[in-house]
Amino acid sequence: MKKFLFTLTALLIGVVAFAQNAKNDKADSIVGKYFIEKNDSKVEFVKNADGTYKGFVYWSAENGAEDIILVNGLKYNAEKKRWDGAKISDPTRGIKANCTILFTKEGMLQVSGKVMGIGETHLWKPISE
Repeated sequence: MKKFLFTLTALLIGVVAFAQNAKNDKADSIVGKYFIEKNDSKVEFVKNADGTYKGFVYWSAENGAEDIILVNGLKYNAEKKRWDGAKISDPTRGIKANCTILFTKEGMLQVSGKVMGIGETHLWKPISE
């Protein structure tokens, strides 16, 4: 009985882990809208004609409607199951950093930026409008 429960538990954990990271398996999973709680703004990711991705602020509580590009030329890295290869801009501080993006097991978009090994990571919440 213990063996059965252990096997069942291991199987369920494996299924849940697979399902939680499934968005990282598809390049176009990043396409959509996200809420950034830190600065109360909304970002949209779209696919460019060349197959890369662009993320831009389309609304901000501070300034209303905007059209500020945060990241452009982002590429899907199938081997690492993440998006990278571009710089992300922080328009409030005037910083551009190497960008890496992936989905967390909770379905949030984990956005990381690093400059000379020093970086920040933020979670963006998917939204549907």
